[in-house]
Amino acid sequence: MTTAHQPLPQNVEWRTPFDLLRRNATLYPNKLALVAANADGGETRLSYAALSFAIDKAADALRNRGLRPDDHLAILMTNHAAAEYVLIAWGAMRLGAVVVPLNARFAVPELRAAIEDMDCGFLIHESGFDTTVAALNKGDDRFAGRTIRVGADGDWAAVYAAGI
Repeated sequence: MTTAHQPLPQNVEWRTPFDLLRRNATLYPNKLALVAANADGGETRLSYAALSFAIDKAADALRNRGLRPDDHLAILMTNHAAAEYVLIAWGAMRLGAVVVPLNARFAVPELRAAIEDMDCGFLIHESGFDTTVAALNKGDDRFAGRTIRVGADGDWAAVYAAGI
């Protein structure tokens, strides 16, 4: 079966995800944009306006920690921190950094290999990974001052996947 190529209409503008988010924040500021689990064990619900603002705040926080365009940021989180992941990933991408989500089921050697392969200079992790991150940092100062812990107390993307 073949499918005929259908060109886009002339009036379609190419937009980045950030253009679309800003557009929706302007047109539908109070409309629900994100519903996701958070690291506190609850649920985060944000409107388009609140989501855009939160992403800007995340970008500012990452910039203040030294993240710059083209830097590679490793993120080690479970689905229980989906809301934080969205804000951190979009904040990093807004800065022009490359987001490298790590598989939460990887063992330390696999995590280290992915981090080294992608030349990650920054790591953000969920609080449940404190021991794992300590093992990653053992004998390596790669993340000295560049590790950010997220939890109840505290290109575009590179994705490692198996079986593809």
